[in-house]
Amino acid sequence: GGSSYLMMSRLAQRLPFMITPQWTSSKTQPVALPDVVVLLRYALDHRELAGHPYDIGCPDVLSYADMLRQVAALSGRRLRILQLPVHTVSLSLWWVSLITRTSMHLVVPLVQSLRHSMVVRDGAVLQKRAGLQAMRFIEAIEMAAHASPPLPMGKRRPPPLRAKPSVLSVQRLPLPADKDAVWVAQEYARWLPQFCWPLLRVDVDAARLYRFCLPFGKRALLELRFAPQRSSSTRQLFYVSGGMLAHDSDEHEPGRFEFRTTLDNSYVLTAIHDFVPRLPWYFYKYTQAVAHKVVMYFFGRHLQRLRDR
Repeated sequence: GGSSYLMMSRLAQRLPFMITPQWTSSKTQPVALPDVVVLLRYALDHRELAGHPYDIGCPDVLSYADMLRQVAALSGRRLRILQLPVHTVSLSLWWVSLITRTSMHLVVPLVQSLRHSMVVRDGAVLQKRAGLQAMRFIEAIEMAAHASPPLPMGKRRPPPLRAKPSVLSVQRLPLPADKDAVWVAQEYARWLPQFCWPLLRVDVDAARLYRFCLPFGKRALLELRFAPQRSSSTRQLFYVSGGMLAHDSDEHEPGRFEFRTTLDNSYVLTAIHDFVPRLPWYFYKYTQAVAHKVVMYFFGRHLQRLRDR
């Protein structure tokens, strides 16, 4: 399911013959995702590995041309490749993006990296220590093809619907001594109505549902619903569950707002993830987004005063 595999699969499925530049001779040792997960779990259980780099890969050392041929053979096709002794990275970027229908922003870093060999340099010491017999390349692509059936020749998937822009906003604020994320979330709910009065009222029920309303209105501008299963003393997570300023749709996951303390408990990170505003994007950028930035700035100053005390 990785971007490199998807582009390689589309090239192998859509082209019976390829004239390729020299970078397709570069050697690499791809690795199957389940093997990566096994090694990550092993590393988590063996803290003495921390601070040391390790190379991981499958037992096969292959060129990109070899991999293209094997991917094509898996779908019952024979791919003929003529390699030229030139790099032509710029030309490669154009035709890879055209044939695979992949964004140039994704193609550029991937193709530029292909000029360099990416092989295991340390004798796969981590895999040996973990007792992992890594999956062969052909096994990995068979697994990937089963998870994502090949696209029939001559047929194209309909273009995806244009997704609505979503918000990612992160701030780092000072954290008073001996305080945690639970305290910050409660202090925010206490401080915010005082800071915004008389423009805003915040109602909080026993389940920690936060409703941000106009002073004399009943309809919420925004609703934040506490997620206890995903929260702890170091992280308090809320879902944007409704409100007139939130886009209500089943096409995307609800936005998230969270407080997360840093490892040394000196700071707290506040973050908005995947929030889709109801306001038009251009209008949102210069109104609601600016208001949030101002609120976080003054909340940070409030926390700094408490820490100084």
